[in-house]
Amino acid sequence: MLSQTTFDELFGISGPGGLFKPGASGGKVTTFTQFKSSTNAYNTDYKNFAPSLGVAWSPNFKNSLGKFIFGQGGQTVFRGGYSIAYNREGMNVFQSIYASNPGLTIDASRNLTLNNLGTLPILFRNKNQLAQPAFPTTPIYPNEGLITNSANAFNPNLKIGYVQSWSFCIQ
Repeated sequence: MLSQTTFDELFGISGPGGLFKPGASGGKVTTFTQFKSSTNAYNTDYKNFAPSLGVAWSPNFKNSLGKFIFGQGGQTVFRGGYSIAYNREGMNVFQSIYASNPGLTIDASRNLTLNNLGTLPILFRNKNQLAQPAFPTTPIYPNEGLITNSANAFNPNLKIGYVQSWSFCIQ
C-alpha cells in the first residue's frame, strides 16, 4: 500500500520554513496515511495551454532580383513553426515519491537507532534479540513511521515542466 503525508508535514516539528533552523517548532510530527485512488497527488493545473502552429509560404516573385535569388514560383518555400509541449512523466515520478514512504514495505530490522535491540552486548544465547522484532503484517494508518524512514510528498501547487520550440527554414 502506498502512503502519503502532507507537504507541510515533510518538515516535521520544525515546520515549513524552519528546516535547518535549530529550535524551530512551528510544525507537527510527520504522519502517514494510506494513499487512495480517489486522491490527487497534487492540484490539477488547468492553465497548461499547448498550441502548435505552423506556416508555409511559397512566394512567386515578379521582379528579376527575387527570381534570381529564390527562383521561379513554386521553387522556394519559407516554413516556420512554434509549439509548447508539456512533459508527461508517466508513473515513474509518482512511484518514486510515494513508494519511498513507509507502507509499501514493512521494516523488520533491529538496530541501535530504532532502539529495539534490548540490552548490549548481544549474545547468541539470547535468541529473542537475534530474531526479527514483532511487527504488523499489514501497514497501520495513520502512522508516524520510524526514525529511519524517509518522508516524501509532492508540492500541491506543482507546475509541470514544458518545452517551447521554434523553427524557421528556407527550402
